[in-house]
Amino acid sequence: MIGESIERIGRQGRRVHVITADRDAALAAVTSGRADLAVVAHDPPGRQVEARQIAAYRQVLVLGAEHPLATRRQVRLGDLDGLDLVVPPAGRPHRRARSSALHDAGVRWQVAAEVDGWDLLVHLAALGVGATVVNGCVGLPDGLRAVPIHGLPEVRYWATWRPARRPVVRDLLDQFGTDR
Repeated sequence: MIGESIERIGRQGRRVHVITADRDAALAAVTSGRADLAVVAHDPPGRQVEARQIAAYRQVLVLGAEHPLATRRQVRLGDLDGLDLVVPPAGRPHRRARSSALHDAGVRWQVAAEVDGWDLLVHLAALGVGATVVNGCVGLPDGLRAVPIHGLPEVRYWATWRPARRPVVRDLLDQFGTDR
C-alpha cells in the first residue's frame, strides 16, 4: 500500500527505516518518539496523535482459481458457509472481526490453519490449505483469485504522527498522494 511512496522517498536519496508492527506497537512507537509516522488499519487512532486516512480497501475472499466461488463478481458472507479458512491467530483484530461477522451471518466455517501476516495467509491459500480473507490491497500469486465480499466493511488505513513531528511528516504525507 505504501511501497511506491517509500520507493519515491528512496529515489530522492532519503533514508527510510521501516518497521513492521501490529497496531498497538506502531502507535506506541509514534507516541514514544521511536517513530515519526505509522500506518495503522481500521479505526482512526486516538486524540494523542494526528491522523489522515490514506486508503480504504474492500475485503476479499482469496481462493484457488478453480474453486466454484472464484468465478463470481462478488460473494456474500453466507457463501462462505462450510469453507475451510486460513485465519490469523485467535485474539488478532482481523480474526476477531472476521469471526464476529461470520457468526452474526450464521456462517459455519472451520479453521484450516492459523498464521500471522498477509503473505502467509495468501501462501497457504495458494498451497490449497483453505480460502482466506484479506484486504484488497494484498498482492496475489498466479492461480489465486480475489472475490470482493459483500457485507464486510472496507478496511481504512491511517497515517498517524505526533503533532510535534508535523513538519517532518508533512513531506512524507505528500508522498502518499492523497489528502483524505
